[in-house]
Amino acid sequence: MTTSSRAITLPILVLSLLVGGCKDDEPAATTRPDCEAIVERCHPLDPGTGPIHECHETAEAAATTNAMCVAQRASCFATCVATDAGTSDGGASDAHVEHD
Repeated sequence: MTTSSRAITLPILVLSLLVGGCKDDEPAATTRPDCEAIVERCHPLDPGTGPIHECHETAEAAATTNAMCVAQRASCFATCVATDAGTSDGGASDAHVEHD
């Protein structure tokens, strides 16, 4: 290998390793669009217990697939409406608890 070949090959090799070694730790938001839609609809209304909470938590769960959310979307959208928020817990409307 000549000096000029090494001068070209080495930077290409280093760049390939750097690019190939990068990974995205965040899952793509579009991999579960129906789950995201349920979370967006139900999260602001989640009183911490009851059917709204169940919809919200199920859609957020890592084990829940988009197909599972597709099956629950109509029911959760019907459940997660502003007039229903807080009715199961005496009106507490901001009792969402984060889970690890």
